[in-house]
Amino acid sequence: MTTMSPPPCGFHRGHLPGLLERPHLDTAEPGPTGLAQYLTQAGSRLSAPSGTVKALGLPHNAVRIAEQPAVDRTCVIVPPAACDHPRAATATSPDLPALTSGEAVALLVDVAARSVVVAGHYGTALPAALAVSALAHLNPAWVVEQPPGGRAPGHASGGDLLVAVLPSPSAPAALCTPTVLLVTGVARTATDSAEMDQALAMLMPLALRSKAVVVEQADLGARLLAERLTAAGHRRVVTVGSDSACEVRVVQALWIGVSRVAVSTGGEVYQFTLVTPGRHSALAAAAAFAAGREIGARPQDLASGLTAFPGIPGFLTSSTTHELPPGITVLTSLARSPEEIADDLDAAYELTDGKVVVLGDLTAYRPDQAEALARALAEASHVVLLAAPDDKHDGARTIAAVLDAGLRRENVTALRHGPCEPAPPAVLANLTAAGDIVLLLTPPPTGPETW
Repeated sequence: MTTMSPPPCGFHRGHLPGLLERPHLDTAEPGPTGLAQYLTQAGSRLSAPSGTVKALGLPHNAVRIAEQPAVDRTCVIVPPAACDHPRAATATSPDLPALTSGEAVALLVDVAARSVVVAGHYGTALPAALAVSALAHLNPAWVVEQPPGGRAPGHASGGDLLVAVLPSPSAPAALCTPTVLLVTGVARTATDSAEMDQALAMLMPLALRSKAVVVEQADLGARLLAERLTAAGHRRVVTVGSDSACEVRVVQALWIGVSRVAVSTGGEVYQFTLVTPGRHSALAAAAAFAAGREIGARPQDLASGLTAFPGIPGFLTSSTTHELPPGITVLTSLARSPEEIADDLDAAYELTDGKVVVLGDLTAYRPDQAEALARALAEASHVVLLAAPDDKHDGARTIAAVLDAGLRRENVTALRHGPCEPAPPAVLANLTAAGDIVLLLTPPPTGPETW
């Protein structure tokens, strides 16, 4: 048995709900990393199998190594698939409540005095990280996907403010009452009306419980959510976008080595700079700004916090993964949806007067996303697609569907496996010149959509 360190100084027991005082973590999926880090820092007596501890990179002195939950555990945190009905099913012990990581985060939200919760099927990482930075002067705690500056995704600050990423809930047990709910990409496929209706139905109960809801008007689902909330008489819906009708409006987003952003609200204009390019970065920052206003932060403090945002490692940052001739920049993309790919392409074009060539691994996308992927990739100067592991892999079907969905074949190079096939750097070197950009798309996570 591993000896656990005592809780850090400044920890307040009131910030830890009873169910999470002695949880057993029975999942090594990507999502629980930030949750587990937060819990250990907040004084939770967490236990987990040795494989989970290793997979999540948790410090051994903060976790009790246990392959099965002991009798003193307060709950078991399990993968979403293990819970047919939240808190009714259990993973390894019939006597313990079973929670998904999203439900555990919801419990943390409800014991926080103030909270900013970011929810959506995609597009949650950047606004959550920007919110952490914008609200830094308020000493926030957080459970997020990609924190600013490469910090840990989970942090228990001891303060009274929590910034968290929460899935669109699929059951009442996942509901909580955020101070501010910031909504990004509501549905995975905006053109699928049935999927959109289902996503809205899942999100509405959480939105109705939130004291204020901030929606990015660029997303169709968020616009529909705002309409439904207004029709339902929600007391506070804040719209963010470029349209003059938005309550918080981006009136300038100009790249000059940094992005110079101006936001108009309440008859006043506030300016800040961002290290991340792209209008979608400016809109995400405006959404974080709007959420901060609803928390009660001063606009000047929010603008200073956004200017201090150091970026997210891997989010449109330079990479040396592929050695290319001098003058060609390789940027990594954290996009995990066709909409985010389109946003990152737009941002890449802000940085160059030359070509933007995409090197993409699309094997983790679904075949029914092919049309949306093709529309997003059509903006690239050229697309180089990495091969699926084999022809029977689902990714091979996705690649074939993308090629059949309207991309111009002369603008696509589909790589194949084989000793005589050229390596990606050789292909890219023939397609690019000094001043061009290669946008490197990595596979989206295959774990829970919410993380």
